[in-house]
Amino acid sequence: MNTEMLIELVRERSSLYDMSDKKYSDHPHKESLWREIASEINQPVQNCKKIWTSLRDGYRRAAKKSITVSGQKTKYIKKWKYADEMEFLKPNMKERDSISNIDVVTDDDDEVLSHSDDEEIQVEGENSVSFENTIQNAEA
Repeated sequence: MNTEMLIELVRERSSLYDMSDKKYSDHPHKESLWREIASEINQPVQNCKKIWTSLRDGYRRAAKKSITVSGQKTKYIKKWKYADEMEFLKPNMKERDSISNIDVVTDDDDEVLSHSDDEEIQVEGENSVSFENTIQNAEA
């Protein structure tokens, strides 16, 4: 299959990838677009969808790898083979909110204290128990 041609055919049909497109949620319309694409490249619809999904996911992974954090050592990352062709997806990619097991707690001085479900934190009081003390006592 000509992968570059598949990418170009999908790029021309924004309702397949752009959530702001009015026809993005119109499944019959999208199915007809996939049939058009499949007939142009002489492949079954399911094969085209499967390859597209793989390409889109590959682009997302490559884009995620290329992001560096401030202060992080520069690292050499080989550019993904189809990165340039898939660049049109960038404005339409959103990261979902992640779920964390770390709770953020504030005390009276508005300092932020972070802890996970494994720890018990008490800011004041004689009966304060810390995670580190519990581990040290268990090892003794």
